[in-house]
Amino acid sequence: MPRHPRNAPGARAGERSGGARFRDPERLLGIVAHDLRTPLAAIRMSAALLVRDGGLTPEQARTVARMNASAARMARIVRDVLDFTRVRQEGRLPMSLRAVDLGRLARRAVAEISAAHPDRDVHLDAPASAPVLGDPDRLLQVLGNLLANAVQHGPPEAPVRVSVRAEAAQVALEVHNEGPPVPPDVRSELFEPFRRGQAGGEDGSLGLGLFIVREIVRAHGGAVEVRSASREGTTFTVRLSPACARRRAGPSGASSPDLESGPAEG
Repeated sequence: MPRHPRNAPGARAGERSGGARFRDPERLLGIVAHDLRTPLAAIRMSAALLVRDGGLTPEQARTVARMNASAARMARIVRDVLDFTRVRQEGRLPMSLRAVDLGRLARRAVAEISAAHPDRDVHLDAPASAPVLGDPDRLLQVLGNLLANAVQHGPPEAPVRVSVRAEAAQVALEVHNEGPPVPPDVRSELFEPFRRGQAGGEDGSLGLGLFIVREIVRAHGGAVEVRSASREGTTFTVRLSPACARRRAGPSGASSPDLESGPAEG
């Protein structure tokens, strides 16, 4: 097969068209993250099959649990990278808002983090119902990122505490861990991309989890904040609008249609 010399016009054009995709680091991140999803799914499916089929020794079961926890963490990182590139390219994350029970989502998120980290103590305090106007899948992502952050930075012997409070004007979600406080200079940039908190990046995190939390909460019209002190530990608080009988008035001033009355998790 004939080959183009490196200085031929066809070769130069090919280099320009093929290499341009990889001179944009954000685009490259998105491509790599997208391609990692299939092998990660295969790893998680294989781990699930090993657990389902049984017959594992205790040591083998612990190894498979570590494999599954690591694959789940990698899957969160991949999703965060894909969401980061989407925010950068499109300016927002897509949302599908409806009435959803934040308490139910919190129970599901705590169950998932407890399964991935059976040695950690995670406490949940949530009312029977805490309806908010939100995207259930995205809110579960917020919970997962905040819980992963709390487990990562809190001391192994101390519990992680999650609380959901339904109030008249808002629903508040808090995720608390003990341990050294976040320094003020780090706290001021904690929700920016590629900031890695107390661990300084030694844990291998890209530092996108809290950035994605902020973007999702903003897309819901809510707010997220952090407070941290040596005696109190670190607490992330998310405030969301409650799901009322009707949405707020639209641009024309007319009320939007009624929301779903029951909780949904999608």
